[in-house]
Amino acid sequence: MTPTPDPLVMHEHQVREVALSTPTATHLLAHHRTALELLPLAPGRWRLRTRSTIGTLFAPDLELRILPKCGTKNVLAMLGWAHDLATLAPELTHHEPTDDLRRFLVAILTAQLEHLTRAGLRRGYVPQSADLPILRGRLDLARHLRRAPTVVPTLPCRFEDYTADLPANQAIRHTLERIGAFGDPRLDLRLRRLRHTFAIASRRPFRAAELDAFTYDRLTAHYRPIHRLCRILLDALGADDDRGPHPLGSFLVDMNALFERFVAAWLTAHLPTGFDLSRQHPVVFDRAATKRLRADLVLVHEGTPLLLADTKYRLSQGNPADTELYQVLAYARALQLHHAVLLYPDVPEPPRPLVVRDGENTIHIDGLELARPWPEVEAALHRLLARMLAIAGQQVTAA
Repeated sequence: MTPTPDPLVMHEHQVREVALSTPTATHLLAHHRTALELLPLAPGRWRLRTRSTIGTLFAPDLELRILPKCGTKNVLAMLGWAHDLATLAPELTHHEPTDDLRRFLVAILTAQLEHLTRAGLRRGYVPQSADLPILRGRLDLARHLRRAPTVVPTLPCRFEDYTADLPANQAIRHTLERIGAFGDPRLDLRLRRLRHTFAIASRRPFRAAELDAFTYDRLTAHYRPIHRLCRILLDALGADDDRGPHPLGSFLVDMNALFERFVAAWLTAHLPTGFDLSRQHPVVFDRAATKRLRADLVLVHEGTPLLLADTKYRLSQGNPADTELYQVLAYARALQLHHAVLLYPDVPEPPRPLVVRDGENTIHIDGLELARPWPEVEAALHRLLARMLAIAGQQVTAA
């Protein structure tokens, strides 16, 4: 879709009164309730509130760009950590400021794919079965004996084709087709050329999460960052079905999920030997095991859970909501852990921890200032990890 010339630009969790046509408002209410809150004020006038979703949203007569409060550059760095894109760190973090996240990521993917096509697409042997006038490969004897005689004799054959029609290339073709056009003649031309190149692969729909199942060796390692970028784009484009939950090319990133995934990936990469971080850790809530929950993060040492951490992408200023305290306390009690941590994106220094009245649990409020320059964000993460390891040590002492 060609972008509108004058996009409406807002930040996440911002409120604005806007003029919207009836088709535009109807489209937003039908397709984007998770990203926006829309309330009527007067005929043609609406109160628009953005949520914890960023990116570019299209509707009839509207292009809405929702910017992150922490800055696009930091979001790109977070995506790099969350999706294991260390090899593309320079491209993701050293760039001119931009508020069009979709175009920036597609431009990186385009450059990576052009390099891939110059080097040659990955090929492999794919089993095939066909009726041929001459024998190729092996005769499918069982199928041959079951068949009735034919006027034109053919042989059922099993053979292998050396082809580029592999899932690794099919996923790229699907992503290129889902991206669509931008209205930028140069970029659209490059994308058309790539679609033509990857037409050698069969058309097959992919869900974003399916790309996590690919494995790589030394011959296919160069596909890994490309598939990681495809996964980010498919996820943000809402390509979990043919239609997608974000019609007309909208590109949206859920900052709640990204914050959790980024924190988990960064902490995991910097843990000392012997420690591990369990994501979406299973929690059995009751003795009969009828209610099962999942905690965001659990710090584990040699198989033993030591510390529970729950990420909350909310500007709390160190003041947790009641529901957040109830939730993390329930996790801690069920896991029989004394200490739990609530992690926020706007906590420069942790306040005094909250000790539950019976003394059985201590809730720590911690996090980092995600809107700071990226080197300061990483320095804050190092300090956070040190504090978490110290708290985990208290759990060992108490045990």
